[in-house]
Amino acid sequence: METHRATSFEDAERWDLEFWQRRTPQERLSALVAMRREVELVEAARREASEHDG
Repeated sequence: METHRATSFEDAERWDLEFWQRRTPQERLSALVAMRREVELVEAARREASEHDG
């Protein structure tokens, strides 16, 4: 895990771009798949919560 304390939004954007450019295509794809799985879990939890509320 890498972290960076940004001094501005521009600094954060630059660091983020550089971080992802240092990753291999396989690492970037793996991160995308992991993020998509997380989104699916959140969406499923929201659906389940709304079913119990209504």
